[in-house]
Amino acid sequence: MSGLLFACFTTIKVATTALGVGLCLGILLGLAMHQQTHRLWRAIAVAISIFLRGIPELLLLFLLYYGGNALLQYCFPTASSLSPFWAGTLGLALIFSGYAAQIIHAALSAIPIGQFESSQAIGFNRHQSFLYIILPQIWQHALPGLGNLWQVLLKDTALVSVLGLSEMMQWAKFEANITHAPFTYFMAVSCVYFALCSLSQLCLAYQERRISNRLQAKHV
Repeated sequence: MSGLLFACFTTIKVATTALGVGLCLGILLGLAMHQQTHRLWRAIAVAISIFLRGIPELLLLFLLYYGGNALLQYCFPTASSLSPFWAGTLGLALIFSGYAAQIIHAALSAIPIGQFESSQAIGFNRHQSFLYIILPQIWQHALPGLGNLWQVLLKDTALVSVLGLSEMMQWAKFEANITHAPFTYFMAVSCVYFALCSLSQLCLAYQERRISNRLQAKHV
């Protein structure tokens, strides 16, 4: 049981770290895709998003872990190798950011242009306008889509087991090989994933209700 708890903690750590990194990258890509004046940045962001959404997750993990380590050793012979944790986390974060950028871009498109103009009219600079006016509205529009991406990301952490990281799938395979009872351990891992996804769904539903109540209160 202690082994499963440790593996579950590793899985959650991979997922939450990938979520943080991927969300930051997704916001940056989404903002660049929404650019109307800097067409070059917009084209680059669109190309990156298409590439990240078009490459299989497992292939990207292999590219980062094996190809990234080979490149790192070639450029910096004395540098440490990229660990399975960071290779897997970065790979999942990049995939997440490619899809999150589309959601952020759509959320930005749903915000009336008058919101930008009004924030500037009351004296906010661009940074303040984005932080206090635009970002909360992006969250309102993007939360359902980002919530679905989070659940996909949580389940995709199972792919990191191919890199040798001691997360839940790796633990289940190890225990199944020793006890010759694969159904027991893989079913246990399935139940843990189901519990984590169900808990995530409850938290997301609570946040969506809070946002809906807040919007209704503003219109009253």
